[in-house]
Amino acid sequence: MRGKLAFIVGAATGYVLGSRAGRERYEQIRRVSKKLWNTGPVQKGVQNVRDRVDERAGDVKLVVRKLGSQILSKMAEQTAGTQAKPKSAETEDISDSNPQAADAAPKDSTS
Repeated sequence: MRGKLAFIVGAATGYVLGSRAGRERYEQIRRVSKKLWNTGPVQKGVQNVRDRVDERAGDVKLVVRKLGSQILSKMAEQTAGTQAKPKSAETEDISDSNPQAADAAPKDSTS
């Protein structure tokens, strides 16, 4: 019991001291980060990024709109059942589309 109590007291003391030191260190890092963020070179870089994003926003909007339109068209075709057959399916064995041709096809005599 005495060992458990000593452990709990030690853990609580470490937590309190660590929290105080942690908060002070956190505040120090925050102050330095804020100073760095507000320097000229960093703000110049931030403005460059913002300008490029603004320039490209119109292009991105057009690409997204085009892709969205293509996706919706494909979905509509699939839903309506009017999706075009792939070229390989059109040139497959004609016996699939013509049952009489399947009857006239030569049979394998080894079976």
